[in-house]
Amino acid sequence: MRDQEQRAFAGTEPFDHYLSAFLSAGMSLRGAFHVKQDRARNETVKKWKANWEAQLTPEQRCVYDFLQEDRNSEVHDTGSRRIVESKEIKVPVGGTYSDKSGTLKAMGSPTVLLGIDTSSATSIPEYFFEIGGVKRRVTEVCAEYFNLLEQMVAHYKANASN
Repeated sequence: MRDQEQRAFAGTEPFDHYLSAFLSAGMSLRGAFHVKQDRARNETVKKWKANWEAQLTPEQRCVYDFLQEDRNSEVHDTGSRRIVESKEIKVPVGGTYSDKSGTLKAMGSPTVLLGIDTSSATSIPEYFFEIGGVKRRVTEVCAEYFNLLEQMVAHYKANASN
């Protein structure tokens, strides 16, 4: 996702694809501690998970819950609630803009003396979630969520398997 968010000419589809995969993988991990046909163990795991979740700070819980809801929206509803905005990049006549997705070369005659802006422009999509009334970059929120999931697995390995 971080690589895709830096591409002006790739469109939003690759980013959305990776976001969807990330959200689904996170949900799979959250439910991965159960074992078929072992109700007693599953009850223990359920209790452990509820205790672990209760230890999250309000900020962590907000991200944890938001991405679970966003995954459900992505898979079962109208898609992720991510917001796409555009960051405009102006390229002066004779200049270029390049990234991993392509190059824009601005050509034309400079008419600066006439006060006419003949620069070319392109835009890079920027992806945000609005969580608790605050607009945050999707990749930053996903990084926090990934860290929470790593902490959950580490805690499980250290405590719940006993």
